[in-house]
Amino acid sequence: MMLNKNTSFINHIGQPKKIKSLFICMASSFLMAFLLSTGASSEFHQRERIPLTGKVLPFDDKPGPYTYQSVIIHYKSKDFASIEATLLTPDSTDPKPGLIFVHMWARDRNTFWGLPEYLATYGYPSIYLDLRGHGNSNFPYDKPDKKITISDTDKNYSGFYMDILPAIEIMMVHKNVKEKQLILIAASLGCPLGVKAVAQYKDHFIGMIHMSPAVVYFDVDCKKDLKELTHLPTFVILEKTDKSFGGGQKFFSIPDQYKTLLVVDKIGHGTDMLFHNIGFPTLIRTWMEHIEYLSPWLTKLREKQFLIESR
Repeated sequence: MMLNKNTSFINHIGQPKKIKSLFICMASSFLMAFLLSTGASSEFHQRERIPLTGKVLPFDDKPGPYTYQSVIIHYKSKDFASIEATLLTPDSTDPKPGLIFVHMWARDRNTFWGLPEYLATYGYPSIYLDLRGHGNSNFPYDKPDKKITISDTDKNYSGFYMDILPAIEIMMVHKNVKEKQLILIAASLGCPLGVKAVAQYKDHFIGMIHMSPAVVYFDVDCKKDLKELTHLPTFVILEKTDKSFGGGQKFFSIPDQYKTLLVVDKIGHGTDMLFHNIGFPTLIRTWMEHIEYLSPWLTKLREKQFLIESR
């Protein structure tokens, strides 16, 4: 795996009052040790100029042992937006956490560039969708032909989180998903939208991964919702020359239990980072495996903290 030489990690665990866990503290250094063991490289794999619409591209990262089924599905949001999504089901009998992907503004679901497919080879079921007005998804009946572009001047996106709710419900009952073990993977505008959706099903999630997030993007403000998710392990990836860097730091400051910050340099905003093919799929997978393993202990710590604070 390769990462930019200016890559840096910050790991943090907010420990419950009067509770200390040597096991969890030892685990906090896991990602740093993983980065050092891979030998970060300055080699930069630029495919080509990054397009606004995506497709599944192969990564240099070694795929896992599983094949998978890929199916395009359609559903309606609560306000009748028509949403197209891709559902990936690995050919595995071992249940894993289910993944919900939410893409960037003015992009489409395929600008995760094959990350869902890579993770499916390691047994992770997932769904990735086009938000309304993006890709092959449409607004409700009053403006079905409207499309969101980088020239869009009517930046009213606060209701787009409704497009994500049915995707969460689909993964909640997916036969290959561990019960109440979902992970959000989002980028840019997809981050606050994803947070607002996750907050409605917070007991079903064990973690979140955010690329170039902010508490507020355009008219989407997720501060209240993010404060309801402070217990969720959170992995934030920021690009330090990006205009959203300050907003991402503020976003990272809100979760207070287990969180990891990765700061990179000169590789772009959101899922543009993935397009460079420098090892992010392996890094993301390893973090998820870490959280999947820690999840039962983190749950027990939270329950014990609640009992202590309620006395």
